[in-house]
Amino acid sequence: MSSSKEKTENISRFWVSTFPLFSATLFISPTKPSKEDSEAIHQITIFSSTGKKINEATISCAVNRPAVIELDYLLGNCELNYGLKHCQLEVRSPENFKHSCRLNSENGACMISSVVSLDVQKSTFFPLRFSSKNLSVLVVSNFSDEHSVCECKFYCGELCESLEIDVAPRCTRLIPIEVEFAQSLDKAGFSQGYLKLVSKSGNSLGVQTFERLKLADEKEIYFTVNR
Repeated sequence: MSSSKEKTENISRFWVSTFPLFSATLFISPTKPSKEDSEAIHQITIFSSTGKKINEATISCAVNRPAVIELDYLLGNCELNYGLKHCQLEVRSPENFKHSCRLNSENGACMISSVVSLDVQKSTFFPLRFSSKNLSVLVVSNFSDEHSVCECKFYCGELCESLEIDVAPRCTRLIPIEVEFAQSLDKAGFSQGYLKLVSKSGNSLGVQTFERLKLADEKEIYFTVNR
């Protein structure tokens, strides 16, 4: 979710996680070469899942060189929530830089994009698939200083079930889809579905989904689902 609030600044917001399943890496890359031999300043702000500002950092690097930041040492003060230490990550850079993150797990890694920004006038959709080896989780982050509400509609076959997700200021909630919509899944008996998401309180919410997949050898891999 990027902002054009300031023409000279690029702002990206991510959901990232650490202990016990992941470690996290941030990549900051120039989008075009600069003729100037100078340094670029990047700012990182981290809010825990319960809305506490737990860390801030300022990073300086050569304007033509990418930066790779291992985030775990910045995420150590995150509280355990839903069995994970997870948080909101906000990155601010000059406009000629882009941001991406990687979640590293025991059996692999996946790249994650910035969260999808919700709006009161535009819906966002995420595809889902279901099996005994899959687990899908919806991430809803509130990047404002006020309470926000996400309207979530779950579609599976001909069934539709609605859920309002209230998110406190600067907080993040994890919604396990197979648990939250268990009755609809049992009735429908389908292996695929989707979520329709819309904000009921402005554009302060960001959403992401991620999945856990169990392999034949009982190993687990994780990956995010982007629109």
